Amino acid sequence: MSEPENSSKPVEPSLVAKAAEALKLIKSKSAADRQRALSLFQEAAEAGYAPAQYNLASIYMGNLVGKDTEKALHWFSLAAEAGDFDAMFNIAYIYDRGFLGEQDMEQARFWYARAAKAGSGRAQYDLAAIYQHGRGVAVDLEKALYWYDRARQSGVARALPNFEEIKAALQARQDGKTAPRE
Repeated sequence: MSEPENSSKPVEPSLVAKAAEALKLIKSKSAADRQRALSLFQEAAEAGYAPAQYNLASIYMGNLVGKDTEKALHWFSLAAEAGDFDAMFNIAYIYDRGFLGEQDMEQARFWYARAAKAGSGRAQYDLAAIYQHGRGVAVDLEKALYWYDRARQSGVARALPNFEEIKAALQARQDGKTAPRE
């Protein structure tokens, strides 16, 4: 679950308090406590508190109340519009994995790019992989290299081998040692 993030506009303290209480209750084994947590998140989310919107969406992606991807997408979208790059990443993931029925790589790429530009290392890595493997786009090793480098700089350790492999391939291509990768 997401902790409150810094925001440019002041947040009503009661919303923060509701979300904090909900975070405590959601971990309970008591069904009544979990239902109360859901209600608190719902109240804070409806009042526009982005961390509550994100957490409510996460609940709808899980099994706590029964998975409802459309509701999750709604709440992730509101949190994303407030600047939450984890919400942006999750929207991309929903489209990438086809959780709404069919995979939509155009939407996935759009949301990975928004999250990547906002600083999400996970999104930077996944966007790089899209360009490296040509998932819904033409293979573009220069873009893949750029995003693997950004992911690497964001602390995504698994980006380093991909970065080094592509960097070597591009250097070899420039040196005339190999044909372009299709």
